[in-house]
Amino acid sequence: MATTAKNKIKTDAAGRRVKTKGEAPLAYYLDKPTSDVSARFAAFVLEQTGLECDPQVLQLSHTLRSRFQQDPREQDLRASRKTELEDVAEAKAERKTAREEKRAAKAAKPAKAEAKTAPSKAAAKPATKKASAKAPAKKATATRRRPAAKPAVQEEF
Repeated sequence: MATTAKNKIKTDAAGRRVKTKGEAPLAYYLDKPTSDVSARFAAFVLEQTGLECDPQVLQLSHTLRSRFQQDPREQDLRASRKTELEDVAEAKAERKTAREEKRAAKAAKPAKAEAKTAPSKAAAKPATKKASAKAPAKKATATRRRPAAKPAVQEEF
């Protein structure tokens, strides 16, 4: 392993960067040259959003995102967030069913009250139905009749 001056990057025989004590685990990504795709993407982002982005930062974000998602801490956070959302959805569904049951019970109460009072009203009413005074009698529908036959006229001579 070749070492150079204190402020220089340590490299091995193959020219690869060597991690130093206290250095971030993926710091070697900083030494990688920026690809032309990253430069074009930075220009695209600037054109579309007006936000100036460093091509190296964009390249690092693309490269490190999958590692970030695979990180155990991120996995735990995602799992806990998922269970929180499921709990919230379950509580919401329970409130909805309770509300519907309450409405159904409220609608059933007047029906029970009518059922209890119905026999007493039936006993008070006469058994025969009479046409109400408010409703007019039905008129007979007009039918087409044949004209009456004309009487035979006898001519007198």
